[in-house]
Amino acid sequence: MVQVKVSFEAESRDDPYTRSFYASYDEPLQFADRFKLGASYQYFFYVDYRDFAEGVHTIYFSCDGEAPYSWVGRIRVNDEVVAEGKIGKDLPPLAATVTVGSVPTTQTIQAVNPATQQTVTATQTVATPTVSAAPAPPAAAPPPAAAPKPWYETLALPLAAVVVLGAVAYLLFKRR
Repeated sequence: MVQVKVSFEAESRDDPYTRSFYASYDEPLQFADRFKLGASYQYFFYVDYRDFAEGVHTIYFSCDGEAPYSWVGRIRVNDEVVAEGKIGKDLPPLAATVTVGSVPTTQTIQAVNPATQQTVTATQTVATPTVSAAPAPPAAAPPPAAAPKPWYETLALPLAAVVVLGAVAYLLFKRR
């Protein structure tokens, strides 16, 4: 396990309301209490020291702010900004990928025995932890929403029915 410092930061210049902020590790982000980091007005900052196993991990971050107000969020890993962008309930969460690994390092120690003046050499290979982070690849975009029908298409069928019924009623009552 390697301990990684993960910081979440967000700011807004136009939102007059207090907002809640959420983060998740290696699972989809939900606006639920178990993902909640805290709440703030106009500026938010939170630091988490997290132990990661070797491998690739994804970090998600967002807030419950909604349009027309905007928030800009940042994810930092070991004090380096790895993801930055607009966040909000109506936007996909900000995401960053953290890769934790290890690099074998060989250490050689030499010591001299004072009684015999003999040099003793010991070699040891240790795993040095490495951490790299980058913005996560973008999620697949949802299909575009169908454009709403113009008002005249929406009213075409009911309007045609009213005209036909009116014509029938006219013909029926005209004979009397």
